[in-house]
Amino acid sequence: MAIAFIAMALSSCGMKHRAKGLVENYLANNLVNQDIAALTVSDVDSSFYITPAVIKRMETNIATQKSFKKGVKFKTSPNKKVLFVRAKYVNGTDTLKQTFYFDDQLTTVIACKNN
Repeated sequence: MAIAFIAMALSSCGMKHRAKGLVENYLANNLVNQDIAALTVSDVDSSFYITPAVIKRMETNIATQKSFKKGVKFKTSPNKKVLFVRAKYVNGTDTLKQTFYFDDQLTTVIACKNN
């Protein structure tokens, strides 16, 4: 029983670390001002409610944000399940709180939204 708990805890830490790396890369590639500091992310969670229409609305909303480069395109997940983390970071003088969504294998950011 204790071994199963330890294995689950280590897996969770690994997923959080992987998600944080994906968020860092995404921000580095898509922010106008790449001065990012104090990035923290929540534990990885999952959702079945992020449809292609919801992702399109998030893409439209991010397009209005001055902090993101023009033309940022989101992806749709091939599966109904998506993973996500809530992130908080400092960009220049602004503190931002956003949710980042990933494919179910935690290999790429598919969308993000401001909280």
